[in-house]
Amino acid sequence: MKEIQTMLAVKDRRTASKYVKQLIEKQRIAMTIPDTPNHPNQTYITM
Repeated sequence: MKEIQTMLAVKDRRTASKYVKQLIEKQRIAMTIPDTPNHPNQTYITM
C-alpha cells in the first residue's frame, strides 16, 4: 500500500484505500490474494 500511496501522492492510508477500492471496482487492478484482503503479503496487479 505504501507504494500506491507514493504513486498517488497521498499521505493518508485511508484515502489511498479509497482509490484502490475504486480501481478494483473498475477492474483496473486486482488483488493477488482476493480471499484475504488484509493479508500482509497482499499485492495488486494491473489488468
